[in-house]
Amino acid sequence: MTFFNNGVNSLDQIFDANGNLIVNTPIEFRTITSIPEPSLLLGILAIGIWGNAIALSSKVKHKSIQN
Repeated sequence: MTFFNNGVNSLDQIFDANGNLIVNTPIEFRTITSIPEPSLLLGILAIGIWGNAIALSSKVKHKSIQN
């Protein structure tokens, strides 16, 4: 493993029962410098879709009870 200020380099190694190297895959871990915040519009859209799904679900349940 090699450590840096912003991440780590590693090597994933798989050996067979005799100790022979079968696979070695380099893995890089890097820190995320910034996470984008979801927009207000996206939040309103998600709430609208969720609300419609709940309304349609209860409407379908209500119809199936009446039949």
